[in-house]
Amino acid sequence: MPLLRRPLLLASLAAAVGCYAAEPVSVGVAPEMGTRMSFQLNDQGRAALGLVMGDGLERIDGRILSHDETGYLVAVSEVRRIRGSLQVWAGEPVRLSDRHVSGISVQRYSRSRTAIAVAGGVGALALILTRGINGFAFGDDRSTQPRDSLSASLRLVLP
Repeated sequence: MPLLRRPLLLASLAAAVGCYAAEPVSVGVAPEMGTRMSFQLNDQGRAALGLVMGDGLERIDGRILSHDETGYLVAVSEVRRIRGSLQVWAGEPVRLSDRHVSGISVQRYSRSRTAIAVAGGVGALALILTRGINGFAFGDDRSTQPRDSLSASLRLVLP
């Protein structure tokens, strides 16, 4: 594969995955099925779901499978705990009651965030390809100079 195609392939992959922005919505709102959503749990929700999903739940992210007057059926993709740990799930269905949720956000695809991420990634990749990894750490002139182990260790200790 030619050298120029690799950065373009990586940029295309990053754009396909994309970046998302969270937009708050009201609890009880009926979103489209398949919508990516994030559910902030209240204390009652942490206690009720802690028996099934583990202690210290803060937020549940996933895709909506269904919604009725009592809550949501969600294919869970991530669970965030109060202490900050993140647990990845594989789309297991979990029923969330409206009574257990303190806040909901819809995760929408953000073209601007994705464009910035892709541009930054392509720029970093281009810099690495043109300058090389060693150029960042030691500079081009030092990497070609022979050095013995004693002088190298003295440079680390003495300026």
